[in-house]
Amino acid sequence: MLMQFMDTLFLSWYSADAVAAAVPAGMASWLVTCAFFGTAGYTSTMVAHFVGANRPTRVAATVWQGVHFGIASGALVALCGLFAEPLFRLVGHDPEVQRLEVIYFQVLCYAAPLVMMGHAVNGFFAGRHDTKKIFYAQAAGAVVNVAINWVLIFGRWGFPRMGILGAAIGVVLGQAAILFILGGFFLRPKHRRDYGTWKRRALDWPLLRRLMRYGFPNGIRFAIEVSAWTAFLFFVGRLGKLELTATNIAWRIEGFAFFPVIGVAQAVAILVGNAQGREDPSESMRVTRRGLAMSQIWVAFVALLFVLLPHELFGLFYSPDSMTVEFFDSLTSFGTVLLRFVALYCLLDAFNIVILSALQAAGDTRWTLWAALAAHAVFLGALVWADIAHWGAYVEWGIATAFVCAQALMWLGRLLSGRWKHIRVIEGF
Repeated sequence: MLMQFMDTLFLSWYSADAVAAAVPAGMASWLVTCAFFGTAGYTSTMVAHFVGANRPTRVAATVWQGVHFGIASGALVALCGLFAEPLFRLVGHDPEVQRLEVIYFQVLCYAAPLVMMGHAVNGFFAGRHDTKKIFYAQAAGAVVNVAINWVLIFGRWGFPRMGILGAAIGVVLGQAAILFILGGFFLRPKHRRDYGTWKRRALDWPLLRRLMRYGFPNGIRFAIEVSAWTAFLFFVGRLGKLELTATNIAWRIEGFAFFPVIGVAQAVAILVGNAQGREDPSESMRVTRRGLAMSQIWVAFVALLFVLLPHELFGLFYSPDSMTVEFFDSLTSFGTVLLRFVALYCLLDAFNIVILSALQAAGDTRWTLWAALAAHAVFLGALVWADIAHWGAYVEWGIATAFVCAQALMWLGRLLSGRWKHIRVIEGF
């Protein structure tokens, strides 16, 4: 979250065009990555199941299957960078914004193997509750990212002013630092001895197929979700630079509400995986209820800040070098309304994040895939209708808010049905 926020903050000080381009291009790169990312990252759930079932010999082998998958799928994502220009030409944003979108998108695509491998190795620590190592790696990656951004975006210490290219390079080097640190922890002598983290590096087709069986529906659902929200950004971008810039900033501010919730949801997912590995679904429900309670306390506090301090939050992104006072005044006025939408829907979106993580961790990836496909199809249809009718940004944001609330009720219904309780992710070994 800090990497994304600092990217947007620095780029807003650099130019309005750069900040308008960064979020759509970042979302587009995430779109072509996330189906594979969700599969590689499913190692955390499978590791949690193996830990719960007291089968440590399968832990390192599972992580290595995620690494193998990440390398192959990352290479495919890197190829998508070759098609950046026609993609963003099709979207129809301002020509200068398009040019910057292409640069950002291409660099992030080329770095996809690093992201995928890092997420696979992350599962070794998350599934074993060793989250301090993850924190150390992520904090170091954020420091690298911020430092590189400061130097390359603005041309400090003799480097040229690179703008959005410097921001993209900062993301890549930050992700490389995360992979390097997690990889070093993963291959420590103690882990090589206790888990065989080097010895079990061979390709294991049955285990890889099982990772893909449960992980790929999770990744595809993730891709559907990112596709819909990327389309939302593109539709807003068609309304004008002001609407797109305000939406991008609102989303970055929104990250302070959701990324801590995502952290809680990941903890819920690991504990649900442990419980399901022990065949104890009642514990899974208790963990999920606690996660929901914690997340609601946090998002209620942040939603209050969004309502009370919109001008102060948007003021962080103002620089006289990047935008005029008149443009920023219009930006803040428009963004204040957007933050009210965010404050409303973040209360129920916390339910989406936590409950969906619990269902995914229990192995309920196929039902959630088909349910997400149907729900997002309705969402996209409504956005297309609003775009054709020229109803404007407030209506499009209203559609997004209604969709988030409806989806929360759908996931809650599935959780209460209990049909996920008897799925066995690690059977067959």
